[in-house]
Parts: sequence; C-alpha cells; structure tokens
Amino acid sequence: MPEITTTVYADAALPEALRPLLAAWEKTCFTPNEYTWSRVQWRVIVWDGGTPVSHTGVVARRCMLDGQPLPLAGLSTVMTPPEYRRRGYASAAIARAGEFMQEALRAPFGLLVTGPDRVPLYARHGWQQVDDPLLVAMPDGSKRRMTAVVMILPLAGCPWPGGTIDLCGLPW
Repeated sequence: MPEITTTVYADAALPEALRPLLAAWEKTCFTPNEYTWSRVQWRVIVWDGGTPVSHTGVVARRCMLDGQPLPLAGLSTVMTPPEYRRRGYASAAIARAGEFMQEALRAPFGLLVTGPDRVPLYARHGWQQVDDPLLVAMPDGSKRRMTAVVMILPLAGCPWPGGTIDLCGLPW
C-alpha cells in the first residue's frame, strides 16, 4: 500500500515539473470568479507513493482587525482532482498547512474563505466560521467586502476577538 506523505515548499522552490500539473488542477477544481487572488508563498503537496494527489497554498500577511495590526496566515487553493477525492488527501493537506502556519509562521490565527458546502471539511480540522466583515483589495486599489464564508483557525490558544478584517491586499 502506498504511503501518504506531505511536503511543504516555498513557492520559489516548487519543482518546475509540478507547476503545469497544479495549473491544470486549478482549472479543474475552480470556476472563474470576479476576484484576483494573491499568489501563494508556500505550497503543501500531498503525495500517495510518488504521485502528487492534493495541494493547498499558504499565505502570510500583516492584516488589520478593527484598525489594529494582526498577522494572519491564509489557507488558499485547496484542491484535489476528482479522481483522488474522498480518500483523505485534502484533509492531509489542510492538517499539514495548519501545522506549518503554527510552527513555522507562528501566526496567531489562520484565515480562509470558502463556499458554504466546504464548511464541514474545514470544521473537522478546527476551523471556525465567523460572521465578521472581510475587506480585500481589488487590482485598482479599491477595497471591497468579500461575501464568501470566512473561517478562522486559532493557532496560539487565544479565542478569535472578532471585528472587521482587512486583508490589506488581494484575497487568498
């Protein structure tokens, strides 16, 4: 039976052979929308044996919560192609990304945006849905309130204080 492993890569260190594969997965896993998304800084790849089967991106940024600076780590582009779904691969990627956000990035909280259908998946990993407004930058420099579901992962043992979240950049 193949072994499931995870590897965290800085985006610049991602093996070039994986880039076209991830680009194809993105077309399969996501529908186009009105947002321009941040480039991920780190990538978690899940492997089954030697085969890449799932991915998530991680972004770290100094954001604002009710006008006060707050470093956040973002979970982005969780994707598993249809032929690999329902085997725990996305869960492995999400769990490893959470560990990376806590241990390497030392962020007090993780943040992700998702659709309502994905809330149970993230909730199984400790992510909590919040109703706080989320502001993101648009390419023209304007700010816009994002309407997706916002979820927070407490990483430092503190409860989420709540408030208006400004990502101070593009969404992730």
